[in-house]
Amino acid sequence: MDGLLNLDVTYFVHKTCGLSWRVESRSFPIYGFLLVLEGSAHYIIDGVEFEAPAGSMVSFRPGCARLATTATGMTCAAFDFTVAPQAAGSLELPVLHRFIHTEELERLLRDFQFEWLQKGEGYGLRCGAMLLLILHQLLHGGNSSPYNHHVEKVKRHIVEHYTEPTDVRALAEMVGLSTVYCGALFRRSQGMTIAEYANRIRVRKAASLLEEQDHDITEIAYLCGYSDVYYFSNTFKRIMGSSPSRYRARHTRSVADIPVGL
Repeated sequence: MDGLLNLDVTYFVHKTCGLSWRVESRSFPIYGFLLVLEGSAHYIIDGVEFEAPAGSMVSFRPGCARLATTATGMTCAAFDFTVAPQAAGSLELPVLHRFIHTEELERLLRDFQFEWLQKGEGYGLRCGAMLLLILHQLLHGGNSSPYNHHVEKVKRHIVEHYTEPTDVRALAEMVGLSTVYCGALFRRSQGMTIAEYANRIRVRKAASLLEEQDHDITEIAYLCGYSDVYYFSNTFKRIMGSSPSRYRARHTRSVADIPVGL
């Protein structure tokens, strides 16, 4: 799938279609997909008929023949794109897929349209990366937590300030919510408390430091925001399933293991 990093968007439209909308039957040489955001569409792809109500993603592989009409009108977003040759055989999108129209998906579509329309310097690379995010949201977004800008702002602050103590009251004030509501909203969205999320971020950072030989475990605890090394060790073991010392022993590579040239 490395070739997807070279994904190139060749066409994008976000529009409302009337009853006269129609895609004449012909084949297209590149990948594409259409999102039915409102209304419905009727497709015939390689001779097979599909009904695509709102919340449907209809995908097209290179060379397939498609004809499309709408009996209700619809609002849709459509993309055409190419991928690097080495990825072409590994990219398999479902012909018809139902997606959840989340706030996060709507935000991604707005951001994509902004980049596409303004066509600033380097927009092609940004649009390719954003389309990958859109595809991930379409195919897996129903299994992820709903997007909430308050929660996302709290998460970003924790990630950027993981060495600092976690003050739930200060975080709530930062996003303009009460302490109780902020904590409840975060837990409902992420399935854990703010403090637990902060611990997981710190422990993941500690794990990356343990894989190196630059610091001892006490130093790593302090570098990751823990003033008590025993609390750090217990928290690390609870989250990672092993103590910091055992994790280091299993994951540290010797110099001989490192490929020449790195």
